[in-house]
Amino acid sequence: MRRVLSILLIVANILIGLALMASAWAGLLNPDTCSAAPLMVMALPVLVPLMLAVTLADLIWKRMMLVWAVPCLMVAYPTILDAFPVNGTPSELTPAEKERSFTLLSYNAMDYTTRSGRYPISYNPTLAYIMDMDADIACLQETQYFRRTDWTRISGAQLDSVRRHYPHIIFDEPTALTIMSRYPLHKLYGYTFNRPGGGSILVSRVTMPEGQLTVFSLHLRSMTFSETEKDAYNNLAHGRRGAIKSTSLSMVRKLETAAVDRAEQTDTLLHLIERYAPAGTPAVICGDFNDVPGSYPLRQLDRVGFREVYPVVGRGYMPTYNADRFLFTIDHVLWRGDIRPHSLVRGNATLSDHYPLLTTFLWQ
Repeated sequence: MRRVLSILLIVANILIGLALMASAWAGLLNPDTCSAAPLMVMALPVLVPLMLAVTLADLIWKRMMLVWAVPCLMVAYPTILDAFPVNGTPSELTPAEKERSFTLLSYNAMDYTTRSGRYPISYNPTLAYIMDMDADIACLQETQYFRRTDWTRISGAQLDSVRRHYPHIIFDEPTALTIMSRYPLHKLYGYTFNRPGGGSILVSRVTMPEGQLTVFSLHLRSMTFSETEKDAYNNLAHGRRGAIKSTSLSMVRKLETAAVDRAEQTDTLLHLIERYAPAGTPAVICGDFNDVPGSYPLRQLDRVGFREVYPVVGRGYMPTYNADRFLFTIDHVLWRGDIRPHSLVRGNATLSDHYPLLTTFLWQ
C-alpha cells in the first residue's frame, strides 16, 4: 500500500506540475493558434492549491520529489503572484499624497438592474451605490441607457443628483459605456464590435490639475452561456456530474470562440493605445475583460508597458464575478505613465453580477 501511495504521489507531482507550468504561461499563446490555451490559463486558481498540497505531501513523505515540485512552482511563480498577490496593507495617504491622488471606479453596472430584481420605491440602488463609492472618475460598463426609467426606479431627481456629483459625463449609447468625472472630460473615440457576445471600447481624456489622463474603458467579448449551460455548471459544482455531460462540449467551444474574439479585440485596443496614448503619457485601462490573470489580452497589454494594479497593491485571490459560481477575476485595472497605484478595493455589493473595483492612484 505504501508503494502504491508513493507511485501516486510521483504521478501527481508530474501531472500537476506540468499542468501548472503550462497554465502559468499559456497566455503567451494566441488563442487563434492554440485553442486550448485560454482553458489552461483559467485552470490556474485550481492548480495552485493542488500543487501546494502535493509539495506539502512531498515535504512529509517523499522529499526527493521536492527537486521537481519546487522548480515547477518557481517557473509559475510570476503568474501565481498575478492571481494570488502577497502585498501588505496599503499605508494611509499623507496630506501631500492626498493632494496629488485621484480615485477611479470600474464597474459593470448590468444596466442599473439588480440580480434580486428588487428596487426601492424612490431610487435606483446601483446608481446610489456608485455615488456612495465617491470616485473622482467612474467607468461603467453595460449601461444601455442614462435616463429616467420606472422599472429600475431611476428618477429625474436621482439623475440630477448624479449630474451635480459628476458635472462631466460621457454616455456613449453605441458602446453601452459611460464615464463620469469630477474633472473636465471629453470623448476621443468609441468603438463597438459587431459580433455575438459583443465588445466595446470607449476612449476619453480627463484633464486634472496635475496633467491629462487618457482612460480606456472596455467591455470585451463575453462567453454567452445559456441558462441551461449555467445550470449544468452549477450542478457540477454541487457534485452532480451527469447533469453537465450534454452541455460541456458547447461550453468549451464557446470559451474558445470568445477567447479568439477577445484576442482580436485586444489588437484593436493596441492600435487605439498607439493612437491616443503614446508611450510615456499617463493612461489607465479598466473594465470587464471577461478574461483572467495571465490571459492573452493582459499579456499583450503588458508587452506595451501596461501593468495590472491588483498584483502590485492587492493581497490574495480576488474574484470579481459573483454569479453562477463562476468565481473568476475577469475585471481589471491597468496603468502606465507618470502615475502609480496606491490601493485597490473591491466593493462587495452584489447588485450586479460583477463587483466594483475602486483604485486610488497618485500622480508622480
